[in-house]
Amino acid sequence: MIAGLDSSWNRPTSAQLTQAKAHGVGMWSGYLATRPGVNVAAPWSEQDFARVKAAGLSTIAFCSGKDDPLACKNRAAAWGVRLCLDVESGIRGDGPWVQDWLTRSGAGLYGNAPVFRGRRAAFYVLAAYQSDPHATWSPHVPRPNGPCGWQWQGTHSEFGCSVDRGWYDDWFARGSTPAPPFPYPATEYLALQGAGPHAHWGEDPAAQANVRRWQTQMAKRGWRITASGTFDATSDQVCRKFQAEKGLDLDGKVGPSTWAAAWAAPVT
Repeated sequence: MIAGLDSSWNRPTSAQLTQAKAHGVGMWSGYLATRPGVNVAAPWSEQDFARVKAAGLSTIAFCSGKDDPLACKNRAAAWGVRLCLDVESGIRGDGPWVQDWLTRSGAGLYGNAPVFRGRRAAFYVLAAYQSDPHATWSPHVPRPNGPCGWQWQGTHSEFGCSVDRGWYDDWFARGSTPAPPFPYPATEYLALQGAGPHAHWGEDPAAQANVRRWQTQMAKRGWRITASGTFDATSDQVCRKFQAEKGLDLDGKVGPSTWAAAWAAPVT
């Protein structure tokens, strides 16, 4: 497990990040917003997150349920950070809206114990303050099926910044991998031959290379798929199962969103 800090108003400098890393901190997280008026007091810039990654630390971008889930998803993917929905009364309180927001954004979920009941997310961060538990989840709360973190210490000062502190599964140390650019215009896609007028299935060497690249990445994620360069029935099945897992449009077409998720979405 790794130690993680998060801050809002204070964006750590390179020197502060170097100091934190030297003292065993593996992650430093902040906030992301795509528009004003979403109850995020001090959203970070792309440069703030980039500075954390340049220091060799991983990061999470916490966000508001009042923001647009697709806009947040796209910005997090573009910045190469993991998105996490912050459910709390000062931002947007718990309610029936949460699961739809998670499904549309592909985000992780942060909150206190009741927030996690029946919810599916990319990962889970519990806020429950106590003395150092040396654990990534409370034994008093049912542990979700996925990567977990436990924010166990609230606002205090470390390395000259006002921060929260937590323990996180080793999974969080791997960082988020930005996807390579989608190789076609947004209206085109990889799919079975005959799936539509804008489908690419391996009909020429360039299309074969693009299909093979996606198949290779899916195999790296653990899917049983051969990098043949032809979008076949197995590719269609893997695509649909992956889309269902990540809350994407279930159409069997590898368009820009499904392509990006193949690299950037957490492996679950």
